[in-house]
Amino acid sequence: MLALTFMGAHFFFFAIVAVVDQTGQLRNALGSILGLFGLVRWMRDLLTGRRPIVGALRASEMPLVIFLLAIFGVPYAMHKLLRVLAEHHQQQQAQLAGCAGAGAGPLPPLDPSQLTFSRVLYPYDASSPAELALKES
Repeated sequence: MLALTFMGAHFFFFAIVAVVDQTGQLRNALGSILGLFGLVRWMRDLLTGRRPIVGALRASEMPLVIFLLAIFGVPYAMHKLLRVLAEHHQQQQAQLAGCAGAGAGPLPPLDPSQLTFSRVLYPYDASSPAELALKES
């Protein structure tokens, strides 16, 4: 039991260390993008007419791009999904209301010649009141 507690504390400590490390890397990435030197370099490239290569992202920028897509893209996609589901639900409610309004009249009389019957080959005894007991033929 003591060994399990020690291992749990050990893994928890290293998980916290990994979270702190990732937070530091995120801070450095945001600092390099939003920092003063990055802004100066961007202004210089803008004024001199140099264009950065569009398709080439550095490996350190890729996690930031994925993070930003997750922060802004997931809520946008969820909003769109909820809007589509709400419209679909409204359409179904309108169809049900239309069908209920049209079919609200009395039911036609029952014709026994058009009913389908079946014969029981083997008797069945119900084991609970919710089941139907059947007799042969």
